[in-house]
Amino acid sequence: MRNFDMGEAWLIMIAMLKEHGVAVTLVMLATTVPFFALFYWLFSDFYLAAFENMNGDSQAMAGLMEGQSSLLGIVNIISWIASWTGCFIAWRLVLARGQDTTGGIIAYGFGAALMTTLAVITIYILFFIAMLFVGMVVALLAIGFASGGGVATAGTGPGLGPIFVLIYTGLLALMLFLLARFGTTGPLMAAKRSYNSFQALIDSWKLTKGNSLMLMLYLFIIGIAVALFMFALLVLAYFLTKISVALTLIVAVILYFSLIPLYLLVPAGIYRALADDSPAEAAASN
Repeated sequence: MRNFDMGEAWLIMIAMLKEHGVAVTLVMLATTVPFFALFYWLFSDFYLAAFENMNGDSQAMAGLMEGQSSLLGIVNIISWIASWTGCFIAWRLVLARGQDTTGGIIAYGFGAALMTTLAVITIYILFFIAMLFVGMVVALLAIGFASGGGVATAGTGPGLGPIFVLIYTGLLALMLFLLARFGTTGPLMAAKRSYNSFQALIDSWKLTKGNSLMLMLYLFIIGIAVALFMFALLVLAYFLTKISVALTLIVAVILYFSLIPLYLLVPAGIYRALADDSPAEAAASN
C-alpha cells in the first residue's frame, strides 16, 4: 500500500490528458451522442405534448406517462450501458499500456458495461431501501424533537435547523468519503481487465486504505475548481449572449466537452498513483 500524493496523482492525470485526452473525448462522444439523438427522436413529441397538457387534463398527462414509461425505462438502461461502455473503453485505453488491441478494448468495454449496469441496478435498489430506513429514522427524530414531550413551542422549529444542517453535512461528507474509497473501482477493473464489479469495489477499498482524508481533500479541491470553472463559463455565456447566441452555444459546447476527460482521468490518475508502480514507471506508461 502506498501513501497518496496529490501532486503525483495530478501529474499522472495531466500526462494521461496529454496522451489520451482527445481519444477519450471522442470515445465518450461516440458512445453518448447517438443515444441523446435517439432519445430526442423517440420522446420529443412526448415531452411537447406533456408540456402542452401540464396545466390541463391530469388524466391525459397520466395516460402520456403510462404509454411511454416502459420505452423510457428501456432506453435509459441502453443509454447507461452505452455510457459505461465509453467509460471502460477510455479507462482500458489509458491503463492497458499498449497490451490490448483496439477490438479487444471495445469488446472489454461492452462486456464490463453490461456487468457494471447490473451491479449499479443492484446497488441502487439496496441504496433505496437504506434511504427509506434512514428517512424513517430522521422522521421519527424530527417528530420527537417537534413534539417536545407533547408541548410545541415557537422555538422548536428553529432548533431543528442546526440538526438538519449537521445531517446533510454528514451525508455530503459520507458521499465524499465513499467516492474517495470506491472511486478507483472502474479504473481498477479496466487495468486488470476484470468484469467483477463487486470484487473491484473490495479491491478499491483495500487500495485506498489509509488515504481517505487526502483523497477526500484532493477530490474536494478538484470539485471546487470545476465549480469555479462552470461559474466562469456561465458569466462568459452571459456576456457572449449580448454579442451572438450562436457564438455562446459554440463556446459553451467546446468548454463543456473539454471537461469530459476530466471525470474519467482523475480516478484513473488516482488509481495509477496508488498502484504498485513506481512514480517514474507510472508517468512513463502514459
